[in-house]
Amino acid sequence: MIAGLSPGEMAERLGMNVPSSLDVEQHQDEAFTVLPLRQLKQMGVLVGIAPTTLLLGTVADLAEQSIALVDIAAGLRSRMAHDGLTADQLGEMIGWDLRQVINDPEVLWTCDSLNG
Repeated sequence: MIAGLSPGEMAERLGMNVPSSLDVEQHQDEAFTVLPLRQLKQMGVLVGIAPTTLLLGTVADLAEQSIALVDIAAGLRSRMAHDGLTADQLGEMIGWDLRQVINDPEVLWTCDSLNG
């Protein structure tokens, strides 16, 4: 049980099946590779833990507590300008499809994958 929820209840509230929910719980890297940010945020709400802490653990206290999604897009645009790269080129380098993120940073909360 997590936060008083059975694995089935947790999975249902996250819109996942039980095996996927258990994978995220048992394998910390799943939060980085499988979970969309919207589900990570929702999981944090359910268990009472900030999403940064879910991702970073105790080092989250050392990190800046919040960063606006618009700042992420601005940082990506700055990197592209500095390195003379297009969104497609930078996206290829880091493994993300960045075009949507740059145009609408809020898409980070709703996309299921940044890989396309």
